[in-house]
Amino acid sequence: MKYPVIGDETLIQINTLSTYWKLAGFIACCSYFFYCILHLSAWHFIDGVNLIIHEAGHVIFQPFGTLVTFMGGSLLQIMVPCMFAIYFWVQKQFISSSIMLLWVGQNFINISVYVGDAIAMQLPLLGDDASMHDWNNILRITHSLQNAPMISHMLYAIGFFVMMGGVGVGGWKIFKKIKR
Repeated sequence: MKYPVIGDETLIQINTLSTYWKLAGFIACCSYFFYCILHLSAWHFIDGVNLIIHEAGHVIFQPFGTLVTFMGGSLLQIMVPCMFAIYFWVQKQFISSSIMLLWVGQNFINISVYVGDAIAMQLPLLGDDASMHDWNNILRITHSLQNAPMISHMLYAIGFFVMMGGVGVGGWKIFKKIKR
């Protein structure tokens, strides 16, 4: 059976169109994640995903003791999008990897808000049990509750720079494709 041959010019047009769709999707993802960090007090779809992962982290890390159980939610919240970012990077799907970096950064910023609330404990929690505030417990156990604001700012900065890295990698890869 013979297959139709697509001319070089047609392939270039298809690849260019595909690149512009990737650019549009990438811009949409960037816009969404930056919207989320500009409106930290609002609830977003990604927060529901993060919450499920966070709560699973407590269960997964429970065999490792009380401190690690409290830390497990935030740890898994960072680890899951990191694993996806690494997977896509290894598969040479750099734009997908950069979108996962946006998610990693958003999670750092999300966790920074939680850490920042460790003293006041005003955030609504599942079950409304203030004694289950992860970061209040983590910082109390490690005798560093007074450092909550500094840790929160540090996590926010890490998240912001990770997101900028995601924007940089994705933008660079798309720009390279457009220039071809």
